[in-house]
Amino acid sequence: MLIPVAAAHLSAVKQDVSNLQAAETIANMLIDECPASAAAYLLKLKIWNSNNEDIKMLQYIYHQAMRCCELTGETLTNALDIIHFVKEHASLRTTLAGIDVLIKRHHSQASIKIDYVDFERIYVVKFHILATVDLGDSGDENEESLMQLIHSSFADILHHRDTLNKNTLAACQLIFWRAGDGQYHQRKYALALRWYLCAEQLCPTKSADKSNLAVLQRKIALCHVELGEYAKAKEAIENARSLDDNAVTFFVAFHISLCEFKDDEGIVNLGRMCDAAGFTIEMLSAAANLCHQVRANKKVLVEVLRLLMNEYTGGRYVQDVEILVILRVLIRLSEDLSKDCNTSTSQVVESVCGYLETAYHVLHNLWSQPEPSSLALSTGRTASLKELEWFAQTAWNFGLQSCEVWKDDTLTNRFLGIAFKLLDLIMPETMDTIHRKKLCLFISIASRMLENCDRDPKIIHIVLEDIKKLKRLKSVATSLSVSVTTDSIVSDPTDGLVLLFEFEANVRLKQYENAVQTIQVADSFKQLSLHIFERMAALPHNGMFFAHRYSVERARLPKHR
Repeated sequence: MLIPVAAAHLSAVKQDVSNLQAAETIANMLIDECPASAAAYLLKLKIWNSNNEDIKMLQYIYHQAMRCCELTGETLTNALDIIHFVKEHASLRTTLAGIDVLIKRHHSQASIKIDYVDFERIYVVKFHILATVDLGDSGDENEESLMQLIHSSFADILHHRDTLNKNTLAACQLIFWRAGDGQYHQRKYALALRWYLCAEQLCPTKSADKSNLAVLQRKIALCHVELGEYAKAKEAIENARSLDDNAVTFFVAFHISLCEFKDDEGIVNLGRMCDAAGFTIEMLSAAANLCHQVRANKKVLVEVLRLLMNEYTGGRYVQDVEILVILRVLIRLSEDLSKDCNTSTSQVVESVCGYLETAYHVLHNLWSQPEPSSLALSTGRTASLKELEWFAQTAWNFGLQSCEVWKDDTLTNRFLGIAFKLLDLIMPETMDTIHRKKLCLFISIASRMLENCDRDPKIIHIVLEDIKKLKRLKSVATSLSVSVTTDSIVSDPTDGLVLLFEFEANVRLKQYENAVQTIQVADSFKQLSLHIFERMAALPHNGMFFAHRYSVERARLPKHR
């Protein structure tokens, strides 16, 4: 009955300071009459707080309470309130020392009249206090001393593990796990590892969920990685694999391989990650970021991005703009790899060609969508235009390089064909894009005609199709030009060669009527070189019909030619 009276006096201290003295008198009287009253000690501590007395007085009251107060189901809450009060006003060691006194009293069965399961809440409170320590605010505690406190406290719970209720163990394990997560996010990896190892030792090996145990092993492995303990990290990740072959496990294994600079092993783990259960495309994005953070070999980064691109082409969702960025990075890295003596140039070039083809399909999808109405979408279209220009220029550069350096006309035609398709996406057509597309077509036509020694009909048909495209471009250029004269149209030195290639292609395909029409068109050009007609005349042709028509058409040509 006196507790509420003392509490009333304490709450009225602001109105009259004498109330504090009255409350303290009641508290002392209660403790004298009942030294085991937890409520009286809690009241005494609150009075101490109002008096702003020395910390030693708080420590005296606290330890006296922990040694003397009787615990029952009803008074346990008061005891826990005392512990939390002291935690807010005293050091961590003072708080834990009082809890240890209480636990020892319990195990000696002195002054304890409480159900064992209820009492075990003390253990949970103790580890909760340890787990929530902020080293920046903990006064004389540092990371090393905190680890010692964790170790000694955990040793005590391990000692009584067989007698503790499973719910208490589960609650403590959850506290350890979350404490490890908190320290890991604060980059205190040694502390995080200590908490995770405590959680591991409390795991019931028979009844525990294997997937949860695997998660814990991965967390342990990551802590070892951050501490540079790669052998221990590998051991933990092998434990995780034995429990659950999840994609995340292989991601952590990939991380370890990168840190050990074992590129081939890392690439193997990447492949396993993509094939394992639980794989998501975000894992590849994380792997790419990881390569950047640890400055991994470019070969590994190329493999990561290649797998990410494969997921996109395989139907997985990746934003088009993101995949374009990935493709740009892949092409640039491939260019760097092509300078490496240990890397096959043909393999790199073939890969780049595939990347450019993928870029074309992505951009084609973007540009085939309706014209954007909002400003944001319009800005996105402008950004993709820049991407389109970059990929077109890159395809053009590789086409020229394959022609000049690698002497591979097949690659030249592939790259220039991609460049043409990319430029063809730009609408409306401008004189600049038309000129660039004409160059792509002309080089492709010339390389096919000059290098096609076997005169493959398929290749010749492709040449004629490209010539049709070239004529269309010339027509569009004429319509775009403000002042166009016949002389300006035929001033292009490639015109005569294109006519010659068209004539030869028709002859090779025995399309003689078309060949004659080509001669007639050539005859209409005033500035066409005589060498073009000489080359036409020198071509081997078959059939008496064509010979007759050709001789007739030649007779019609001006004599000065």
